Amino acid sequence: MKKLFALLLVIVMMASIVSCGTKSGEPSQQDEKKPVEETKTEEEKKEPTTIVLPTYRAGEDVGARFFIPQVERFNKEYEGKFKIEIEESPSNTHTERIKQLALQDKLPVIFQVPDSKWVEDYLIANKKLYNLKDWIESKPEMKKLFIKESLEFCTKEDGGVYALPLTVLRPTGLYYNSQKIQPNGSLTQMSWDEFSDFLGNEKIAFQTAEGGWTVNLFLTAIIG
Repeated sequence: MKKLFALLLVIVMMASIVSCGTKSGEPSQQDEKKPVEETKTEEEKKEPTTIVLPTYRAGEDVGARFFIPQVERFNKEYEGKFKIEIEESPSNTHTERIKQLALQDKLPVIFQVPDSKWVEDYLIANKKLYNLKDWIESKPEMKKLFIKESLEFCTKEDGGVYALPLTVLRPTGLYYNSQKIQPNGSLTQMSWDEFSDFLGNEKIAFQTAEGGWTVNLFLTAIIG
């Protein structure tokens, strides 16, 4: 009888402990898991970090065919984490716009500007750009991909790196008038010195991309 009573007492105590854990208004262990699952769902629903990138390489600009697909690939690879939104900027006013934003200390997180002298004389000199040196050193797998000359070019006198060095060289298209230039063999097999000697005095070329600004400068000089 004593053993039976002791066994009944243990069962009653266990039942009491379980009931204490499930009092009215308090969640059970199973219920406690629900807020965690809901929190995880909320994190999954969290909006990605959006980065607005003002650029002239968009819309009808010839560079858009090369640049925009890169942005699209980035957005796909980091979907849910980061998203780059392109803010189209006319090429003839883009540089001036970036300069005005710099003067107001309102530069975007990332931006493009073709005036490298202004970048060095103003942005770097006034420490308005992020120094990538420590970040590059922490990514040895990426650093080994950088072209040596590009890394040296992007490294300034203070040792800082203020532009991401190139990992590949973009291909350059070459067009020529076959009625005026008739090479013996392939032009691609020539060195630059051989190519220059072959051209002789036929060396005037125009960059007609974007707004055709080099042609406009040349025309302005002729008119002047």
